[in-house]
Amino acid sequence: MMTRETLTMPPISVPFAPGIYKFVAGIPLAVFAGLALSWGAKNLRRAVQMCLGSAPLPVGSSAPFVVAGAVIAALALGVGCFMLFFLVALETTRPTLISEAGIAVGQGPPFYRARQIAWPDVRKVTC
Repeated sequence: MMTRETLTMPPISVPFAPGIYKFVAGIPLAVFAGLALSWGAKNLRRAVQMCLGSAPLPVGSSAPFVVAGAVIAALALGVGCFMLFFLVALETTRPTLISEAGIAVGQGPPFYRARQIAWPDVRKVTC
């Protein structure tokens, strides 16, 4: 007599990025984010000081050039913040889990909340 067993599927973990990608992409991201944030903050602070009159303008320069420098420094800060955010996402995002209950999408920045998608809600899966 055959008994009917219930087979359970072990969860499948799909990482956000393989470990080697975290290493190969993480190091340049950290270096360039640090450089962009450092350079942008230093030069934006100096440009603001020049605009307020607490620091002298460079020889042969004028206020429009100081404003242009402030814009460039602010752009460098923005790029540095984006690289830092991507580095944090690359290093801290949890893997996606596929199980009998459905798909648990990995937790990632900025809120670190996992989402569970039940199988009846899945319309299409592509690989």
